[in-house]
Amino acid sequence: MNIYLAARYSRHLEMQGYSKRLADLGHRVTSRWPWAGHEEDEASESGMGESFARNAAQIDLGDIAAAQIVINFTDGLGKGGAQRGGRHVEFGLSVALGKRVMLVGPRENVFHYLPQVEQFDSFNELLLDLAASHEPETPGVLAGLFDNTKHVGGVEAIKR
Repeated sequence: MNIYLAARYSRHLEMQGYSKRLADLGHRVTSRWPWAGHEEDEASESGMGESFARNAAQIDLGDIAAAQIVINFTDGLGKGGAQRGGRHVEFGLSVALGKRVMLVGPRENVFHYLPQVEQFDSFNELLLDLAASHEPETPGVLAGLFDNTKHVGGVEAIKR
């Protein structure tokens, strides 16, 4: 299965490890952001430049569109760290596109309680469930928006 990992950037090394574990199980991780090298952007006062942000968003949209499952790693309410919010947008887009959405960590907002959202306390718990299930992707509100062949709002989904 194609899987996208969504988390705050400061967890990129952890996501690299999870990507390797998923690949060892025969899955393909579509997320490229954990290897993007945003350290200098994260350390700057504004967080990132406009051009960088635009490009990163376009790449992430394509990576999400190429996934069948999106795993969103939460931190719990009131946790520290950079809070730019990109993972929340990725979560919403995943729900709208009808992706299988899996949370690792506590539910943080009302949308995490949607009936189609699966919640796990740990990555290992999620892996056990993933190994046991092979549910097909269900169409969502925006299904077909990114079909890997057309431009939508100037964004071209990444061909896989």
